[in-house]
Amino acid sequence: MKRDGNIPVLSARGRGLAEAWENAILLLYNEGCEIKTEYDKPEDPLSKDSTMIITIEEPSTEPKIHKCFPGGIDNLEEYRLEVVEGIKDSWIRNPTDIQDTKWEYTYHGRLCNRETPLTEIMKYLASLPEENKKELEQKGVKILLDMPWVKLKSRKVENKLEQVVVIDQLEACVNMLSRVPHTRRAQAITWQPEDDLVSYDPPCLQSFWFRMLKGNDGIYRLNMDIRIRSNDAYGASFMNMFGFASVQENIAQRVEEKIKEKIILGRYVHMADSFHIYGKDLKEIKERLINRINTTSFEERTYRSDDSEIKAIIREAVPRIYEKAKKQTERYKTEKR
Repeated sequence: MKRDGNIPVLSARGRGLAEAWENAILLLYNEGCEIKTEYDKPEDPLSKDSTMIITIEEPSTEPKIHKCFPGGIDNLEEYRLEVVEGIKDSWIRNPTDIQDTKWEYTYHGRLCNRETPLTEIMKYLASLPEENKKELEQKGVKILLDMPWVKLKSRKVENKLEQVVVIDQLEACVNMLSRVPHTRRAQAITWQPEDDLVSYDPPCLQSFWFRMLKGNDGIYRLNMDIRIRSNDAYGASFMNMFGFASVQENIAQRVEEKIKEKIILGRYVHMADSFHIYGKDLKEIKERLINRINTTSFEERTYRSDDSEIKAIIREAVPRIYEKAKKQTERYKTEKR
């Protein structure tokens, strides 16, 4: 492959999740550039990499699940619950405790429980008389601490209690979309430069963006874009896409409840700055997927999420997943004592 120093920008699409993911993998394998990564061992081949834009035209359509992602149905459901419900948010480390070795973040934690310092300006604005607040609101200025998706929380720093502001960004998006469906402001981010620029494990997912539009049938579609800076195409991207599409579905349901109008899922655009297959995984993905494209049907390479056997696996897995999360939380508490 010719090297011109430019990382290719590739675009794949599919009607549903499984089809779009498969098309993106094939495109990356065939047209991605070869490049080193920070995690290579000396014997590893070069990785395949590109900037990738994946369009899932109808995220609700079946089949949703691709058999070739490296995990089981129970792993997929566990990840979905982690992203949508935050079942592992208690695993996040205390940033003021240098001995705390738990996770740096969870996506749900950053999106729904984003902490930021309580400033004097925030307190001053919140203390203004109501007539002044109404005057500001007429000028388009809202008071952060008065928003229903904001709360205050106390945390201990060097044996002193301090208050921080906790922002539920996804709830804010629900409120924005419920008021103005075509708003361009319904965005939630994960990146915290004060932490992530020096973190050993900064978040890959960067943002969610939502906007609604009615089709010719008069029904709203919730469109969603996500941006992810680094995306392991084989090892993680399908689970990411499945989990993020579940967030899209969750937001659609919550807005639907507020506006009392039917909402279905519109297109989902998955934008990855680095969509890559590690060199160590190239042989495996070639055997599991690339070599099977011409010898198997698409139906043979996928599962329907509404299949009775798949639903039974998920139904049986959910209690185990919750119990696993609970036990790990208790283990962390014991370790701290």
